[in-house]
Amino acid sequence: MRHITIKRRWFDLIKSRRKNAEVRMAIPMFRNIQPGEHVMLMCGKDRLEVHVYGRCVMDCRELDAWGRFANARYGIPTFDFIDELIDIYSRERLKKEPVVVLMVSPVLKENLEV
Repeated sequence: MRHITIKRRWFDLIKSRRKNAEVRMAIPMFRNIQPGEHVMLMCGKDRLEVHVYGRCVMDCRELDAWGRFANARYGIPTFDFIDELIDIYSRERLKKEPVVVLMVSPVLKENLEV
């Protein structure tokens, strides 16, 4: 299982199911994650296993349009994470390199028991 370190704010939103997308630069580690995989999100000592149910690779212009749609449709604070991506990676890098959007859902432990 792959592990992704994530900030507390986004970890808590995903855990509470108020955010269902995680955006990362499209480096091979993230580009190779496929729908159906489980990924472990890590924040400090906290861990959250999530099911990846969708994935797409897009450039920054598409991400901006997707962010506006997701914010209007689902109330996801997407503009905040787009701004955070710019702070982390720089606007120039985002213009040149694609990002991966992973659509995720927390895995409930009771769903794993057989």
